[in-house]
Amino acid sequence: MSQEQEIVQEGAEEIVELISEDAPAAEEAAEEAEAEEAVEAESAEAVEVELDEELEEAAASAEEAEAEAEEEVSQVEAE
Repeated sequence: MSQEQEIVQEGAEEIVELISEDAPAAEEAAEEAEAEEAVEAESAEAVEVELDEELEEAAASAEEAEAEAEEEVSQVEAE
């Protein structure tokens, strides 16, 4: 093997070694990002559920207020 080929081979081995060393850290970072994304999605879903509940409560209150107003109008018309 020529000196040039040996240098290329050594460089390739060093690159493989560096990649092998960085792979676990990259995998851990990816797992952390996935976990963070899952927490954010859960949080967003919880906020959406809470907003839906508030919207339902507001709609029920509006219906109740409308019914009371109609009843008052009926009483005024009856007088």
